[in-house]
Amino acid sequence: MDSNKHTVYNAINNSLLRICKYVSYVSAVTLCIIMIVTTLDVIGTKVFIAPVKFTTEIVTWGNVLITFLSVAYVQMDQGHITIALRTDRFPKGLQLFFREIANILGTVTTGILTWQAFTRAGRDLASKTKAGSFDSFNIWPFAYAFAIGCALLTICFAWSIIRDFYRYKYLETKEVTA
Repeated sequence: MDSNKHTVYNAINNSLLRICKYVSYVSAVTLCIIMIVTTLDVIGTKVFIAPVKFTTEIVTWGNVLITFLSVAYVQMDQGHITIALRTDRFPKGLQLFFREIANILGTVTTGILTWQAFTRAGRDLASKTKAGSFDSFNIWPFAYAFAIGCALLTICFAWSIIRDFYRYKYLETKEVTA
């Protein structure tokens, strides 16, 4: 029974980590696209006096992708998204308490943000919202990517609650008694 718990826990944890990692690759590709577009825009503006169309929009909305599609991976990898208080000298139970409060607040906050992001993305798609100086740059794909990134972060915060309790109950107590 105990090994089944470990197997299920590891399967969920590894799957979620893998999903977040692959989604963060979209951020890396977006960053490369932004670098290329910006370089071409500077060369086009300075040499040919012809800037690349939609550069501002691509950079602006690309930054949304870079930020919100990679932040879930940082949370899963336990990179510090939450503000780190000086709790390392607290007893393990109190450390867990503060971590869980932060994870619960993160889950609730990003859950509300996810709900609002999907609502906004739906409105943008329905109204065919456009942006840019030429008023022909669709923003709904970026709005949905933002919403998906928020949803992944919400799931990762919720999983962090489970992961912390699991580690506290099954892993850390065995290390202390061993």
